[in-house]
Amino acid sequence: MRFRTPISAAAALTLTLGCQSGESLVSEHQQHVNPAVSAKVSGEIKADVARLRALVAALHPLGAAQDAGFVAAASPCVASPAGGMGFHWANPGRVDATVQWDEPEILVFAPNPDAADEVKLGAVEYIVPKALSATPPTLFGETFVEGGPGNTLWTLHVWIGIENPAGLFAPWNPRVVCS
Repeated sequence: MRFRTPISAAAALTLTLGCQSGESLVSEHQQHVNPAVSAKVSGEIKADVARLRALVAALHPLGAAQDAGFVAAASPCVASPAGGMGFHWANPGRVDATVQWDEPEILVFAPNPDAADEVKLGAVEYIVPKALSATPPTLFGETFVEGGPGNTLWTLHVWIGIENPAGLFAPWNPRVVCS
């Protein structure tokens, strides 16, 4: 049984801001691994992801994302030997025990010196605090993986803006560089 239990903005920020660090290689994210991702994504999932891309198309400029409620700078540019994620911007009002395809909790921006705001929307990330759900949720046919500071979150990345050779739903993208 799914229930919608919002957590306070302060608690949401505590969960996400736990990623803060002055370094681009953030040790709190080292538990993320690129799980085995099927090479093929079904036509139905591709259609769902296309709807997601259309939904967030207007949020590609960082300012537009901030105007839409993605106001919590949740991390510096996160990278690992497996690749990068980027800068996480959270919408604290969306962090709860539910998953809705049209309400991602995080937008992940990758460095892009050619863009006006020097970032490019690379992925959306769905998160559910493990304190609110004992089992990992699923979305787009994928089961969420543990992640976030101290492995306190269930997470799912969807690379809608930067193709990810590791897979559409893999946490790390070798094409994202944080230097």
